[in-house]
Formats: sequence, structure tokens, C-alpha cells
Amino acid sequence: MYNPMATFLFNPEGTVIKNFLSKKAVFSYETLLLFFLIWFIFTIITYGTAVPAGLFLPGILIGCSLGRVLGLFIENYIVQEIHPSTYAIIGSAAMLAGYSRLSFSLAVIMLETTENVNLFLPIIFALFVSFATSGIFNKSMYVNAIRAKVLPFLNEHVPMCNELITAEQIMATTVVSFSPKSTVSKIYKVLSENEFDG
Repeated sequence: MYNPMATFLFNPEGTVIKNFLSKKAVFSYETLLLFFLIWFIFTIITYGTAVPAGLFLPGILIGCSLGRVLGLFIENYIVQEIHPSTYAIIGSAAMLAGYSRLSFSLAVIMLETTENVNLFLPIIFALFVSFATSGIFNKSMYVNAIRAKVLPFLNEHVPMCNELITAEQIMATTVVSFSPKSTVSKIYKVLSENEFDG
């Protein structure tokens, strides 16, 4: 007996994505929502641990399940002549754009996945809507991870408190330098006689 949930949970991620993108596959709301819930919870749990689990494939799977739910709803209640698998790929692109803030590179990856150029405009539209909507609420998940780990990170914009500062104001007046061919003893002498903050 065929069980869609067993197909989702006991197969590799690549096979599950192929099932989501299959036009012949039929899934129920319950199966899709339960799959979404399981993967969402597991992704949240593994994201905070030191396990190399990744976020890209879980993002695709979560987006595929939600997109397929939307496609199923549209097929049942609005227009019958659609393929829910189309909404699965658009949902996965929107999900990835929402948390990673990827744009055109993500569109190219999704188009190469589907090999369907007709989905270019819907994918681009979904990416921009997702990108804009998620930008209202928070920063990229990767930016938040870098800040949580207190890693040095170069912002896109200069902070307001530093906008008018020039390099001359923060540099030392006497610049210590080396000649192109310095000896080890000279380098050691310069380093031991001077204090450096960089």
C-alpha cells in the first residue's frame, strides 16, 4: 500500500523534491502540512546545534510543501486547470529568498532545477515579494547567525556615527613601515618598540 508520508520521510531529499515537482503525484492537505511541520521543527532544532545539517535543502522542502498546499487549494477551489507542482517550485524559491535574501542567483538555480523557462517571471515575482516582505520583519538568517557568533562582518552601509570620520582622524601621525626587503631582526625591533591596535 502506498503511503505518501512514508515516501516523504524515508527517501533522500532529492527524491522527495522530485515527488513534489511531479505533475502526476497526488497529496492531501494533511500529508503536506504534517511534512511541513516535521521539517520546520527539525530545521529549527538542527540550526542551533553544531551539526552540519545545512539550510538550503530544508528550505526547498519546506517551501515545496507550502507551495504545493497553495497549489492544491487553488486547484480545488479557484481554477482546476493548474499543476500544484508549479506552485511547489515557486514556493521553494520564495522560502529560500525569504530567509537567505538571495535573488537572481536563486532564480537561476530554480530555473535550472525545473528546466522550465516559462516559470521565470512567476519565480522572479515570488522572489521579490518574499524578499521585500521578509526585509520588513528581520535581516537575513545568515546575517543573524554571524552576529550571534560575534564574527567580524562588514555592513553594506556605514553606521551613522561613522559617516563623517576620515582615515586621517583615526590614523597615528607617525606611520611605521618596512622596506620591501626587511630583515627579520629589523621587523622584530620595529614590532617590539611600537604598539599596534590592528
